[in-house]
Amino acid sequence: MKKRNLFQNIKEILIVIGRAIKSAFVRGFLGNNKEMTIFEEEAVQSPLRVTAKKFFKNKMAIVGLTVFLGVLLFCFVGSIFIKADVFYINTTQGNTSPGFSLLDVPKGLKENGILDIAISSTYSMGIDKENNVYIWGIDVDHIAEEFPMGLAAPEDLAYGQAITTGLKCTRVWSGTNHFILEQMDGSLISFGVVTDTLSFGLTTIPTALQTKNALTQNVTINVVQEIIDDGGVLEVIAENQVTMVITNANKAYMWGNTSKRPYNIAKGLLGKNAVYAGFSRENITFLLDDGTIKIMGTGSLSSNTPTDQLTGIVQLVTTAGSAICLKDDGTIVAWGDNLSKELNFDPAIQGHVVKISKAAQGSDNFQHISAILDDGSVYSWGSETYGATDVPKSLRNTTEAVNIYSGFFQNFVTDEEGNLLGSWGLKGHLFGTDEYGRDVFARVINGGRISLTIGLVAVIISTTIGIIIGGISGFYGGKVDIFLMRFAEIVGSIPFFPIAMTLSVILNQTYPDFGPTERMVMIMLILGVLSWTGLAQLIRATILSEREKEFVVAAKALGVKSRAIIFKHIIPNVLTIIIINATLSYAGSLLTESGLSFLGFGVQLPYPSWGNMLSGAQEMEVIKSFWWRWVFPSIFLCIATISINIIGDAIRDAVDPRSKER
Repeated sequence: MKKRNLFQNIKEILIVIGRAIKSAFVRGFLGNNKEMTIFEEEAVQSPLRVTAKKFFKNKMAIVGLTVFLGVLLFCFVGSIFIKADVFYINTTQGNTSPGFSLLDVPKGLKENGILDIAISSTYSMGIDKENNVYIWGIDVDHIAEEFPMGLAAPEDLAYGQAITTGLKCTRVWSGTNHFILEQMDGSLISFGVVTDTLSFGLTTIPTALQTKNALTQNVTINVVQEIIDDGGVLEVIAENQVTMVITNANKAYMWGNTSKRPYNIAKGLLGKNAVYAGFSRENITFLLDDGTIKIMGTGSLSSNTPTDQLTGIVQLVTTAGSAICLKDDGTIVAWGDNLSKELNFDPAIQGHVVKISKAAQGSDNFQHISAILDDGSVYSWGSETYGATDVPKSLRNTTEAVNIYSGFFQNFVTDEEGNLLGSWGLKGHLFGTDEYGRDVFARVINGGRISLTIGLVAVIISTTIGIIIGGISGFYGGKVDIFLMRFAEIVGSIPFFPIAMTLSVILNQTYPDFGPTERMVMIMLILGVLSWTGLAQLIRATILSEREKEFVVAAKALGVKSRAIIFKHIIPNVLTIIIINATLSYAGSLLTESGLSFLGFGVQLPYPSWGNMLSGAQEMEVIKSFWWRWVFPSIFLCIATISINIIGDAIRDAVDPRSKER
């Protein structure tokens, strides 16, 4: 009897798979021209070839295999093109719902002409030339709940409709989660998302602001009345937790969370007239009416300031650690720590800049600047995150750009008549974001790659150990068999989760520098070393019957070594059993790793895996309000495990048709 080695069988399986795929394609698209006779079907074929043919005739098996291959391609190929920056943190985008409406300017606003636009973290507000107010973006209903004076219902805002209940405005400004509107009479209203920790009085214009005067005396200011007395508002500057108003009398008033900038503005501006201001991490920079700059604070803008160049300034933009000034001759002066590459603009634009955009407030390391040049084209530089600086070709070549509105990761450009010429930047997130603003879609892809890899390596380890111990035990029998099987029973009785948790705690305390890669290796080893016992017992039972067959007896008579008999002659004949067990074990390993990571003892954050992405579901708020953080990883985990189980069941049915009857 001719023996078949392992490599011959694997080669034969691959040939059969290729022929089966070709046959399925021909049957599906070209029709079946010839049906095999029963004699052709029963022609001499290897058991593996027969098994493979039966497998590919099973429709559920084809579905399971197709779905699983799709998941593999999605995770392994997708992770090549879609990277997940595990250390990325931008809380301004935290817990954003799935959607792509950040750049969807309402139809009414575009038709009536754009007068002004202000961009907040996940929504924008615009005013048309008829002074109607519009709002659009993602999670708009959050801000609708706090709209001033009951002027709008949440549904009015959610669909980008004009707020037609009496609100008419001329200008709008935005911080991270709040807006300030200037009404037709020059008064201001402020509103936004209010929580127990993020309010700081930003949703009202204070009538009793506690501050200091130029003599450092404590005074109470009615900002609403001061605006009236000073003839209205010149400019408003809003950021993450602070709002500042500069009146037409060049007085500045600031409220909100001022603890980071506890400066005496009245004293600092004594004898000076402010026309604009910009917030940085530890500075407030003022643009004065004489075209010079006044800096308060001790941050990075206070050092290395190019004082000799700061004359004739007509526009000021600040980021977290840098300042960009536009001079009356069209040149730019910039200095600071360059966190977002704000200083890396093309020198060729010097002398040609007409207008620069506002900086994105509240997103420290992800800020960009956009500018309109004297030929009417648009240029952008700074942080490239989410394509914030990828100006469309049509806008780079246009000659009609007059106004530009930028903030966070969105940009809008209009012409002289207020017509929208174009927009670019972040449209939204397919699967939303987590609490740190990380894209859930990218984390599902890269987390799936990690989970699938851990499961695969663990199965390879357990299968290898199971084949070796099961093969030796079944072939030699006697004391060797008794010892190895008792050892397998001991290993099988060890509870996996308690051991893994204990090892995790011990390693964390013993080796504080125990990194994420080492932890992943530990999980693979633990999964593999503790999950081989079932396969070993199965192989041992099968080999007990195989070792008495003629080809084994003949091999012994010819003096073939025991190792060769076990691994070259017997194991290839039980390969189908190994494949079935390994397939089903793979699904189990995925679930086990996910369970371990879910409990916090597996893959550690910020590195993603399907398991630790589900850990957020331990909080009721996440389950109720941020469903996308746990629904999407759980869907992919379920799809992967179910498809693997379908494949394993189909292989088992192909090997043993009587299993369906049982």
